Amino acid sequence: MVVVVAIVGILASVAWSFYESETLRKNRYEAIASLTTAAQELERVHSDFGSYASSAIPSNSKRGNYAISVTNPNTCGGVQGCYLVTATTQGAQQADKKCTTFTLDNLGLKKSYDDSNTATTSCWSQ
Repeated sequence: MVVVVAIVGILASVAWSFYESETLRKNRYEAIASLTTAAQELERVHSDFGSYASSAIPSNSKRGNYAISVTNPNTCGGVQGCYLVTATTQGAQQADKKCTTFTLDNLGLKKSYDDSNTATTSCWSQ
């Protein structure tokens, strides 16, 4: 009986670990959706008013797993008409060490970084 309980315990811990990693991975779609929505809103505002205004962009993703920010609306390093939208993990999603930051710019360039700020290639292609 003790052996059976031990085996069940081991299987449960493996299953729980897999569940947690899959939840973190699936939550990354929240960052991607938030950045895409923010970029669409910025482009709509630019189309209507001729400049990017970030005031309409929420500061958190829909379920709160990511903080959303817009860097340098209108001027990026002296270049007119650009923006960089960033999603950074917060709350429980901070346990995701593989994809902690996502970015999307006005040219559609998508980047992501791990917890050591090293560029990653797999985060946007979930």
